[in-house]
Amino acid sequence: MKNYLVLALTLTIAACSQPAPTTDYTRTMPDSIATDSNMTDPNTTAPTALDQQQLRAYSWQLVNATDAKGHSIDALFKAPEPNKPIILTFTPNHVAIKNLLCNIHGLNIDFQNNQFSVKQPIVATMMGCPAEIEKMEQTLVRLLSSKPSLDISGSTEQPVLTLMTAKQEKLVFKGVPTPETKYGVQAETIFLEVAPHTKTCNAGVRQMQCLQVRPVTYDQQGLKSDASNDWQNFYDPIEGYTHDSNQRVILRVKKYAVSNPPADASSYAYILDMVVEQEIAK
Repeated sequence: MKNYLVLALTLTIAACSQPAPTTDYTRTMPDSIATDSNMTDPNTTAPTALDQQQLRAYSWQLVNATDAKGHSIDALFKAPEPNKPIILTFTPNHVAIKNLLCNIHGLNIDFQNNQFSVKQPIVATMMGCPAEIEKMEQTLVRLLSSKPSLDISGSTEQPVLTLMTAKQEKLVFKGVPTPETKYGVQAETIFLEVAPHTKTCNAGVRQMQCLQVRPVTYDQQGLKSDASNDWQNFYDPIEGYTHDSNQRVILRVKKYAVSNPPADASSYAYILDMVVEQEIAK
């Protein structure tokens, strides 16, 4: 029996997405005390505008979170998969959230200098989640919705992003170059159906187990076209994908051209973008 994933926000595959109701996890809070010419400290300098290009060049992995007293905000580290920390990725006027493992997937935002504010309403799916995961989601959304200030420090090889709320709650993220930054090109999006079984194949001077794949296409209405009947050997790894011999899946994959690959390496890199469809193998 097919188990279609519930997808959040706008997907490129209309046939595979469910309408996402909206919910607002934040309370209506009073604005910060307004400042005017009589209240402004003349010695206060305006905050430096954040380098948004640098912000968008990395995926930001949460490594530390503390409250005003320096105590760890443990709710943000209760994921059942500790090797998958919360990740933020930024695009113009949007921050995507990965590895919450249940509902919230992204927020629309407005930037002003080194701060951003979250636009309402917050769009989310309404899946039932374990209590710890739900608390993790709500805690993160509350912090991101509190108009935090952002600062990027460190080197371009090891940048650090710090988010600070008005209540002195602090989130610290380490930067990992996005694939676009790493490969210097935009990706081609492809869809692959992956069979449960693998086959022994020759990869140069060695043998390996190759995934069996066939390309899938979708029309403008998001309806899946018939895939080819012929399975093909797939020699390259797909970053982020772990094969399960008990499942047939359709993957949305980002394909990047690799400049000057080693002689024995592929000229393309493949990164899992989303599992579109999955079912138990017959």
